[in-house]
Amino acid sequence: MLFDAGSRAAGLESLRQARELGWSTSVDPQSPALIDREGADTFLSWVSGVDLLLPNENEVAALGGMRAILEHTREVVATYGASGARWVGDGVDESAEAPVVENVDATGCGDAFNAGLLSAWLRGEDRASALRGGVAAGSAAAARVGARPR
Repeated sequence: MLFDAGSRAAGLESLRQARELGWSTSVDPQSPALIDREGADTFLSWVSGVDLLLPNENEVAALGGMRAILEHTREVVATYGASGARWVGDGVDESAEAPVVENVDATGCGDAFNAGLLSAWLRGEDRASALRGGVAAGSAAAARVGARPR
């Protein structure tokens, strides 16, 4: 939504209103290629003040690393494929290893991870449990073909 010029204003306004209402905000950067196209500084200005950024390891690199991201967002949960995930913020550094699965198709793994993590987090689970929930969902998606396994 933020990378499309036609929907960017609506996305930024949605984030602004959510913060104004005291709601939690999270953004998945989507693609290192899109970050490169728009520029890391531009993207980070769009997500400034977001509670949780959800990049994969390539997006972390495209954004200049964890330290650069944390200058704009409260916390970061980065995924590292078969190596699991890490949740970092002020006084926070949690990691979760991924189980060994046969990687049949990585399509949708990041979205599945986000769904598992955010659903656990919004239910009130602690960071470590939410992180494990995200890793479990992403790993399950990797073991099936397609973004929408049956």
